[in-house]
Amino acid sequence: MSASLLSWILAAVTLFWCVGLFQRISRMRAAVLEGLVLVEKQLTRYIHLVEMQFADIEGTPIAPQWASLLALVRTLPATSQAARSAPFVATELEPLGLAIDRIREQVERLRMLPGMQKMWQEAVFSVSAARSRYNDDATNYNAALHQVPARLVVGLMGFKAAVRL
Repeated sequence: MSASLLSWILAAVTLFWCVGLFQRISRMRAAVLEGLVLVEKQLTRYIHLVEMQFADIEGTPIAPQWASLLALVRTLPATSQAARSAPFVATELEPLGLAIDRIREQVERLRMLPGMQKMWQEAVFSVSAARSRYNDDATNYNAALHQVPARLVVGLMGFKAAVRL
């Protein structure tokens, strides 16, 4: 076998490997982005619950613990928008993760009617499940970026590590 033929075979194998790697990591990156969209979709449940609970009390004083929850939920659209606009930037995703944690803590502290308590607990569970899925996808994606042969070329392909929520 001539050196020329061997080098062409090696070049073809390398090219096919790079294309396969790019497609695999692109699919994993898409799963991370999909997970973020799912988290956002679940967060709208909080907004709907707040709207349902406080729809007819405009101008009425609200207990401080409820006011805190209301303020947190009202920040979600802007926080989600910032996370969506820069999904791989820690400074944009961290506030969303903190807001999710603080809402969960507030809901656990509040005393509410049993029916409302159940709806809030279901919303917290749905958000936690979506967040867990996102974090699993982000972990798998980051692991794929750091595997030995891939780590040599992923920077050239423009992939960045995902941030966990």
